[in-house]
Amino acid sequence: AVEPLSVKHSYTDPGYEWNDGSTEGLRKPLATCFRSQPLRPSSILQHQVVKPNEAILYTYSVEWETAHDGTHWSNRWETYLTENHTFRYKALWQSIAKSLVGLLSLSVVVLRILMTNLRRKKEEDKPWKLLHGDVFRLPVQNSTLLCVFLGSGVQLAVSLFLLLVLAIFKVASQAKTGSIIEGGLVMYSIASVLAGYVSARMHKTLFKPATASRRNQCTRLAAILVPVVVFGAFMFLQAWLCSSRSTACVPPLEVLILVGIWSCVQVPL
Repeated sequence: AVEPLSVKHSYTDPGYEWNDGSTEGLRKPLATCFRSQPLRPSSILQHQVVKPNEAILYTYSVEWETAHDGTHWSNRWETYLTENHTFRYKALWQSIAKSLVGLLSLSVVVLRILMTNLRRKKEEDKPWKLLHGDVFRLPVQNSTLLCVFLGSGVQLAVSLFLLLVLAIFKVASQAKTGSIIEGGLVMYSIASVLAGYVSARMHKTLFKPATASRRNQCTRLAAILVPVVVFGAFMFLQAWLCSSRSTACVPPLEVLILVGIWSCVQVPL
């Protein structure tokens, strides 16, 4: 709980007054509050009266209290993540269920219309046969990139699904600092096996007979292309943040760890 107090502060040095152009006043001790104990209403000697052109000193104190309800440090987030909190998750789940029911109903209606149209088309002429050769023909240009992006998309989808499973079982939770990001990186690295397999399988399906060298080239691109592009964008933002001296800049050690995970785990898999 936050308790605001009105205090007219004064320094232990009677002749010193606050100067906006100097930081010396931040280091000088105050006679109206002490670091060893928090300020209480009973210890206030004089309240602050706001007058024109008067310097007002703002201070704060923090008092830690031991929780006597049996809550451990590891379970400190349970109050906010369970249904016992003031936020009603039951209403949230009801809205999600209603949305799913509405989505399923609309899907059934659309499928019903499509099936009716398909039955009607079967009774008429079949112009689709005139177009199937153009629709299902093999891509002439950038077919390898198609296989690479398909494998990368499968890798991303599977890693997000695995991360969702970890979040459901509370292995990755916002209560554990950094666990969601770490879990996402680990799952993405492990799912690189599927990226290589799907890319090579798609390449073999499109190109018959497919040579082993081209299939290996497709697999290597699946492990390098998308991560390098994303990492390049990340390093551009990193350089911009570092030049701006932002606190959001990632430490160099963590960048090296990311490079190590990619080169030692994802690329070999």
